[in-house]
Amino acid sequence: MSFNFSFFFREVYFNIKRNPLMSAASISTVMVLVLILGIFLLLVMNLDHMAQDILSQLQLNIRLARAVPQEQILELKRKMLQIPEVSAVEFVTKEEAFRRLQKRLSRSISISDVGVNPLPDYFEVNLKTPREIEHVAVRVARLPGVEKVIYGEDLSRRILSISTIVS
Repeated sequence: MSFNFSFFFREVYFNIKRNPLMSAASISTVMVLVLILGIFLLLVMNLDHMAQDILSQLQLNIRLARAVPQEQILELKRKMLQIPEVSAVEFVTKEEAFRRLQKRLSRSISISDVGVNPLPDYFEVNLKTPREIEHVAVRVARLPGVEKVIYGEDLSRRILSISTIVS
């Protein structure tokens, strides 16, 4: 069965000629609906992208107890990397943490201002699946040498619930 395009276009032309007002109303209605659909899809895609971007930035900061030996630091890193949800683990010395703080504060602070560096050594842990952040935090908190796990519990829950709503 073949479709006859000339018949189709001829009928369209005659119908537009017979009822120009109805044809204009139909065409404008379809255009408005397509425009609304396009704006809605654009908003949804942007919200989803923003939610995924924020989720990818969720990480755990694992504060270590004072005077943890180097061997135990390496063992902690190895154990954290064995957790399936963990994608990367970076050890940050207290000196590097102070340099980052200085950079964040536009170099307006120095060691002479505080006497001794008060910042602890810590790990930054990135996750493959940010939705598992609480589960990973509980597992890591049990490891020896870990003083505190910081990940912004309330903010993380809000971000995850907003991401779920957007999705």
